[in-house]
Amino acid sequence: MPLSVQLLAMSQSSQRNISGFIKTKGKTYFSISDSQPTQVIILDIDNQEGKKLLLEHQTKQNITKDSIKIIALTLSPSKDSCSSIIQRQKPITSIELIRAAEKIRKLISNNQVSSSKINKDAISEVISENKDVVQSYEPSGTLQGMLRKAVQLSDKEKTSVVLHIQNYRIEINASNNLAYLSFPKNRLRNLCYYPLNTSTCLIKKESLKNASEECISLSIAELSWNTALLCARGRSPKNLDNESTYQLKRWPNLTRWLPSNYALSIASLWTKAPYSITAISQQLDIPITDVRCFISAALDSHLAIICKEACEVIPFKTHNNSSLFKKLLNHLKRA
Repeated sequence: MPLSVQLLAMSQSSQRNISGFIKTKGKTYFSISDSQPTQVIILDIDNQEGKKLLLEHQTKQNITKDSIKIIALTLSPSKDSCSSIIQRQKPITSIELIRAAEKIRKLISNNQVSSSKINKDAISEVISENKDVVQSYEPSGTLQGMLRKAVQLSDKEKTSVVLHIQNYRIEINASNNLAYLSFPKNRLRNLCYYPLNTSTCLIKKESLKNASEECISLSIAELSWNTALLCARGRSPKNLDNESTYQLKRWPNLTRWLPSNYALSIASLWTKAPYSITAISQQLDIPITDVRCFISAALDSHLAIICKEACEVIPFKTHNNSSLFKKLLNHLKRA
């Protein structure tokens, strides 16, 4: 099976050459994929952006024991510091890429053999103790949170703002509720997978109208919905309370936007009355992570709101009978 790979922090010519090799002679070793997570990341560490990405990967590797392998391209490669980072000299040749792929396959195979030796009883015990534990994430550290900031800034300043992420740019214009992408929509998945901060994602007050490349336009609501769903795939946002009451203001465009699991059932029930995430999960008998994923996307695209106060049942108030009504009652009694 070929290794799924992403190309990051490199010049357009390098990206074009490497992707061209992978799609032709190297397709038995690598496959460029937008799915998350990928097995391998190829990046250029001679620029500032590549150095930051490499540092973030090393930090994540130490904390979470991440299994993603890095092929780091540099003019002066050093001895590999750890098994997850393989340094190769630029310009990299097809032979060197193949050798790196074979080394990664060997490392993955060794890890699988080591993992198979773990006691099965211990695995069952861990699973039983943690079956309800769900991987969570902080939206502010993803494109979901950065997009929120950009929409708020554009609305406040009454001007267009642009998010700069590597070679990708996204313009937000809150005045006409439109967003413009300088890249194909299917590339959005990559940006949602990668963790972002103020140094890796710059937000500037400018426009893409003067840019030479063609841009794809879509509504901010659609972009917010799709981004939130992609960021929440397989995990749960931390900023949602399962017991808070949420109200769906209107239906999402489920025929054209990115679909979520059980979206039709959730929307059908939520439009009738405000509910909590827990209540929806219990009534529909569906995983609570899917409900959290749906409401996260609905909140970001302004299709849902949080009910700050509990919904009150207003009792019916009776009024005193009028004189005409009294006469009618007396007449009926005498009849």
